[in-house]
Amino acid sequence: MRYLRSMGLRPFSSAVQTLTLAIVVSFVPVGLHAEPRADFEAFQEDRLRSGLAALAEERQRIRGRFAEQELGCLDRFLSASCLEDVRQGYARALRELELVQESMELQIRQVQASARQRARQEAVAQHAKAIETRRTKP
Repeated sequence: MRYLRSMGLRPFSSAVQTLTLAIVVSFVPVGLHAEPRADFEAFQEDRLRSGLAALAEERQRIRGRFAEQELGCLDRFLSASCLEDVRQGYARALRELELVQESMELQIRQVQASARQRARQEAVAQHAKAIETRRTKP
């Protein structure tokens, strides 16, 4: 993180980092060799969708926290700069969540595409097997 700051880049907030790390760690395939591929794809998609639900909850917490900060700014006599800082922080936090959400949605689409491709390959294999059995029958 210090490296990112030295380059002038602002890393994700600690809440988003923690949430992202928890979601990514939950995708580590445990016992992949023991599960059929279709079950693993369904499992992976379910985990991603539960991660999206966790992001929605985090978005609600962020909205509540920034609403409280905004009310705190309004209690001050000179609140314009405070409000501007709060609104910029809110926009930045939401954008970070949106980036994580977009990444997870992309992973869901990739899992679904992989499942469709596997299903097509299985259908082609079954069709080829059916043709072969017809050829071998007298």
